[in-house]
Amino acid sequence: MISNLWLTLLALAFWLSRFSKFVTFLPSRNVTSLSLTPTRGSTFLSFIFELYKYQAESERKRIIERQQQRIALAKQQGKYHGRKPQYAKDDPRLQHAFKLYQAGMSDVDVARNTGIKRTTFIRYRKKFNIKRYGT
Repeated sequence: MISNLWLTLLALAFWLSRFSKFVTFLPSRNVTSLSLTPTRGSTFLSFIFELYKYQAESERKRIIERQQQRIALAKQQGKYHGRKPQYAKDDPRLQHAFKLYQAGMSDVDVARNTGIKRTTFIRYRKKFNIKRYGT
């Protein structure tokens, strides 16, 4: 099976050969200058730009795929555990935030009073299944 890189290189070689034939044809038509800026009808340059974009995009996908494979392998070997939690369940700031929440304060007010970000507090509240009294 031919890889995407080889297909890209073959297409590039094809278009470069056509371009070189075109450039050698120009003097016979008394063309003295050639603009290589993309214009509305510039299909060759548009093709080259699209080719480079495709190549960069496919390379990025391959990088991500290899990274995911290495992470999965490291998890199987017990070497990858992800990011360490910011707060432990017995952290005093988190416990104080839970008490304020259970006393009736909103998530925003708890975040302002404790310095814990609102989204972080909500995530930990759901993680430890903290609910208000009476609900």
